[in-house]
Amino acid sequence: MARKLGGREEATIELLSKEMAEELKSDTKLKGVAEGVKIGTITSPKLAGELIEIQWGDEQFLKNRFVNLVEGKYPEKLGDIVMDTQSLEYLGYPAKIGTKMNLNFEFMDKRGNEYDHSIQSREYTLCGYYKAPIESDTYKGQSYISKEDLDSLNVSKYNYVLGINNMNKWNLRENISSIVKSHGMEIEEDYATYKPGKVKVGINPANELNISNLDISVVIAAVIFLILVMGMGYLLIYNVLSISVVEDIKLYGLLKTIGATSKQLKKILIKQCLYLCVVGIPVGILIGYFVGRGFLPLILREMSYDGKGMIENISYFNFGIIIFSALFSVLTIYISCLKPAKMLKKLNPIESVNYQKINSKGSKKVPKISTLSKRYAYESKGRFFIVLLSIAMSIGILNTALSVATRLDVENMYSDELKTDYLVADGSYFRYEYGAKAKNIVDENLIKDIESQSGFINGGRILFNGYRSDNSGVWKYHLKDSEYFPVFYGMDKYLLSKQNYFEGGVSEEPNSIYYSTYEDYYSKGENLYSVGDTVTVTLGDGSLKEYKIAGVIETSPSNNARYFVMINREGVEPTGNREEDAKNEVETPNFYLNTADYIDLIGEAPVMTYSFDIEDSARESFAKYMDSKLEENPRLRYDSMDTKMKDGEKFKSAILLMGATISVILVILGCLNMVNLLTTNLIKNRREYGILEAIGLDNKQRKKMFLLQGLAFVVPSLILGIVVSVISELTIVSGVGNYLPMKGGMSFLGIGILSPILILIAIFLPYRLQKREESRSLIDRINN
Repeated sequence: MARKLGGREEATIELLSKEMAEELKSDTKLKGVAEGVKIGTITSPKLAGELIEIQWGDEQFLKNRFVNLVEGKYPEKLGDIVMDTQSLEYLGYPAKIGTKMNLNFEFMDKRGNEYDHSIQSREYTLCGYYKAPIESDTYKGQSYISKEDLDSLNVSKYNYVLGINNMNKWNLRENISSIVKSHGMEIEEDYATYKPGKVKVGINPANELNISNLDISVVIAAVIFLILVMGMGYLLIYNVLSISVVEDIKLYGLLKTIGATSKQLKKILIKQCLYLCVVGIPVGILIGYFVGRGFLPLILREMSYDGKGMIENISYFNFGIIIFSALFSVLTIYISCLKPAKMLKKLNPIESVNYQKINSKGSKKVPKISTLSKRYAYESKGRFFIVLLSIAMSIGILNTALSVATRLDVENMYSDELKTDYLVADGSYFRYEYGAKAKNIVDENLIKDIESQSGFINGGRILFNGYRSDNSGVWKYHLKDSEYFPVFYGMDKYLLSKQNYFEGGVSEEPNSIYYSTYEDYYSKGENLYSVGDTVTVTLGDGSLKEYKIAGVIETSPSNNARYFVMINREGVEPTGNREEDAKNEVETPNFYLNTADYIDLIGEAPVMTYSFDIEDSARESFAKYMDSKLEENPRLRYDSMDTKMKDGEKFKSAILLMGATISVILVILGCLNMVNLLTTNLIKNRREYGILEAIGLDNKQRKKMFLLQGLAFVVPSLILGIVVSVISELTIVSGVGNYLPMKGGMSFLGIGILSPILILIAIFLPYRLQKREESRSLIDRINN
């Protein structure tokens, strides 16, 4: 998450002047403050489709931005520069310390808009380099210069930024905003209405904790899980201590007979717990550390869509988590001691020396085996319920994870993002910046080369020449009798046929035009045009051009420039007041023409994207071919359905991995508690078992009794697990289906996997206990 947000900071305070930054840095209420300055962007013909920012930052700021040097050092003197390896490659410089670079850059304001068009030229020496922290088409290259260089440049007054860490995350935005306001500074929430002198507070979403953004369902689920884990931990430790007390009850009785007080016996028990803490907690922390170190990267690797993701720089050794875990364990162990300690307090020394438990009430007949098994299994209803809940929850969680993973329709999940097998474009298109500068990276030579490859089926262009309004605010095109600001795209017939149509379809009629809108708008009847409507365009020379709506298509990331601009009524300048400007904003409907009509209306325009389909047999060869084209031209980028499918499969694997892990933990805890309960019952009822055997309980009946005790735990757990799984299918899985495409009906694969495993455990564990008990003589068991 931190990488995708650009930095590790919990919060940032931006749009500061140097004086404002110094004032806030001196406030002791702000913790872990790092300082940086955005200076500008490097300009070079080699970069046309890429963006490399040039900045300054103190050491902590650079660490927050994942500047982990492969070689070299941070900038210290005039002319020093640190750059990521991806940017060095784009500029054509080797990743070698001491490399001289002649760089041109222009100053930018904090929002990335040019304010000084003069080009600055300086020579820099590479003093350090690092790997680009994100392997993504949206990544902006970064370079950092020294403080001495910064002081020699005329940077924007309000380009300073402070990164904040190590503060209380609860109501973090409100707390930082309060500190900023206490210095007499105004806060602006929207860049669009920014006025110099106002400050913007940004919060990492992972740290924005307050009542308003808490998902109550997540909180309830977390609380239930914590209670369940604590309950199982309590039961596990309590059963161990109970077994210890029962097995040594005669010893405790003898100690009490010779004068030991209840307080002293309690101390003995507490010391046992203390030994558990001293040995168990460090061992548990070490096991958790090594398991986390091996297991966490697996999950992040599966969930990460930026290549390296967050795997590097993970803090595996977090003192906060260690302290919480230790305290949680101590509390669980302490609570687990209370009931056994209470048992010792009530202990009668005479009775304990002659301790025996007989539930046969003098009967000389062997009761029904099923009755005995049920009585022994359900002897402690509270403990039985926790075991039951643990196993049932493990079934429900695994079944839910498997259901989502197996039913998730990966292909349809990305069908809105990509209509074809491949989409090729300039790198700026994937950064939502296409049109900022003239680019023509996807040219006819590249398209012909793609079309000549074996396995190519068909493809189509999208032409776009930017939002047609000049710097004075004068519109190039109008819609007659309408205040809408039209945005036109040219699209080849093949791509027109691949679109999702709400109304109409591809038309061969002359002067056909297609209107685009979002599904939500269309479903609410908020679409501006319908099939058959006439669109009259007023050209710059006053002439009119009429088109007829042939289709209403769905707006998707693959059929537009991926960004939009706020347009005021013609001739109305923005005031900076968000509410006032909103009154003057106009709709900007997207229209699509076939490429010939588009060129006739707009004139020659660059190819924004080229999308195409290939044969299944050519997938591997085309992947290699496209990668070779990237090596030839670093400005080129592509997206493919194969890549999307791999991302989808990774997402499914991550869901399955997490669900299976939690399920296995719960099953293990449940089975351990079941073993302890069966063992406790065996020890408590050992004399009764012996007496029953003496009055006629044969070996076959004894085996059956132990087997039924195990099944008495597992069968109800399976039934409850099925109920939990059905509820989960109707709620959680259906909820996922509202956001992600699912296929098929209810799945009970998790139940099918765990059921035989649990039944085998229910057979094997009692069998082992029974075999161990057989090793003791009948007289020994009766006199126990």
